[in-house]
Amino acid sequence: MMKEASANEEADKKKKETVDLNNEVDQLLFQTDKTLKDVEGKVSEDEIKEVKAAQEDLKKAKEAGDLDDLKAKKDALNEKVQAVAVKLYQQQQEAQGDQATGTTDDQKKDDGDTVNGDFHEVHDDDNK
Repeated sequence: MMKEASANEEADKKKKETVDLNNEVDQLLFQTDKTLKDVEGKVSEDEIKEVKAAQEDLKKAKEAGDLDDLKAKKDALNEKVQAVAVKLYQQQQEAQGDQATGTTDDQKKDDGDTVNGDFHEVHDDDNK
């Protein structure tokens, strides 16, 4: 059994690598779909087309089963998705920065119910 296990060790490693890579690819494809929905209308159509093209290339590479090509296509798609996600994140940060420096409508509005008044402290010693 030991001889058989050591004889198949290399094949087992390659099979494990293939399964792990396919799992990573499936996860990336799912995440790409989610990201594309999140950035819809917030980034240019050209960028979205580039991501979709890279996604299709990765799907084709997965079907072909060439590990080296699959790794390359996975990395290419990952870079494009990250670039789009970073762009969306930067837009959100800029929007939050604009909100932080500006005043809101609530701050500008006087509701008329606010009463300004003076007060003084009363101590129990003063009442005697």
